[in-house]
Amino acid sequence: MLKYKAGKLTVTEKIGGSKDIPHTVVSQLCLTAHTKVFGALRIGDAHRLTVNKEGYGTAPRTLTQLKKAAERGDVVVRADIKDNVAVKIWEHYKRG
Repeated sequence: MLKYKAGKLTVTEKIGGSKDIPHTVVSQLCLTAHTKVFGALRIGDAHRLTVNKEGYGTAPRTLTQLKKAAERGDVVVRADIKDNVAVKIWEHYKRG
């Protein structure tokens, strides 16, 4: 889950546990001007769903749009990290 609070973008990752008592890790997500963001529906002003066959967003989005979506706290993402910096971020859209 992606969140933005007090000027920090964080991701919460489930790393084990059970459905009722999950074990999670919260990490700060570092961005640069070169970070690429791809939205599905919740990131940006999308009026139609744009995803690949795995359900990851394909529409280019801005860092500002990413932060706005994170403020709502309802966005699930996958991030490629290199040297502690997010290189690419894809919104994951779960059908149903």
